Amino acid sequence: MNSPFEYQESLNSLHFTEEEKAAIARRAAEAARKQTRPARRPVRRIALIAAAAVLVLAVGTAGATGILRSAAEVFSPLFGGAPAQTEIIDKIGRPIGASATSNGVTITAQAVIGDANGCTVVFDITRDDGQPFDVTGLMMGRASENTDDKILALMFSSDDVTIDGATSIAGSSFIYNPDVSSNTTLRYVRQFDHVDFGSASSLNGQTCHVHLSDIESFAPEEYRAHVKSGENLASGTWDLTFELNYEDATVNLAAGQTTTFAGNDATIDKVQVSPIGVTVGYTVAYQADLQGWEGGEESPQVSAEFEKIFGLPITVTFADGTTEDATRGGATSSENANGTTSVSSSHTFTQLREPSDIVSVTVGDVTIPVK
Repeated sequence: MNSPFEYQESLNSLHFTEEEKAAIARRAAEAARKQTRPARRPVRRIALIAAAAVLVLAVGTAGATGILRSAAEVFSPLFGGAPAQTEIIDKIGRPIGASATSNGVTITAQAVIGDANGCTVVFDITRDDGQPFDVTGLMMGRASENTDDKILALMFSSDDVTIDGATSIAGSSFIYNPDVSSNTTLRYVRQFDHVDFGSASSLNGQTCHVHLSDIESFAPEEYRAHVKSGENLASGTWDLTFELNYEDATVNLAAGQTTTFAGNDATIDKVQVSPIGVTVGYTVAYQADLQGWEGGEESPQVSAEFEKIFGLPITVTFADGTTEDATRGGATSSENANGTTSVSSSHTFTQLREPSDIVSVTVGDVTIPVK
């Protein structure tokens, strides 16, 4: 992919009022329960509605059975529809089919794809009368470089998730229009990232509970049409429960090496690759000075402090000789009593990869082969 459209660029091209910016930042801050580094991922993967990684914890109820789509049909617009990509999707993705209906609108959890560190679930949003949604003026940009899918300036007023056994969940989401010629089905993409189960459990196979309510617009004034900012495209509540069952093709690489970045030593605790991406866990001998920062926009000083924690260079090398910079993934951190900081950083590849196509991961100045 040559020039990935990033969600932050889309936000910058719009012109929110100061009140709207404050509301978006406040929503993210209220949801957060631990320090989470804002994700800088291409929007074709997972865009972040509040321009920050959001932590969500809640309770859900059971859903009904809906129209089932194949994993390849659901994920191809996001990962590309080439035969090699479709083959990988079919191998590791799984259909779900749980749905819920409220006020004439049905939301169906269609399919899931994931690895050891997180997963992505795609939901369809349809009207029971078959009529299109009026999304005039709500288009924001591409959801994928592979298609003309469009991000919409829409979000749920409540998007609460629990996963059985998880103590915390960082995640991100967006709503897009897979067929701009009909507008009859909108698609909600939800990533569960950096799920904390302690040391004994994994995400795959766990039961997920999702509570959604009121699809509302956050488009700024010049982009508003029939649906104004704060008004609802659809009103209701939707509760779905389903299992996160998919094929986990994660490969664990050697760890325990040491490296240095930003003048501080770091120990590589974990390196994992999968068809979806790479995750690196490390402990850096530094703790960021964030005194006075309450979330939201970062000052240059805060950005510099974050760089000392999250800036460890990570590069993935593939069998065809190409490389991918994985430094700027979504990341979480926790401070330790001994003055160090533990970080988990996950990067989603620009296209799905077979583990056999991944040659090595370089973390700092340490190159770790995929055997």
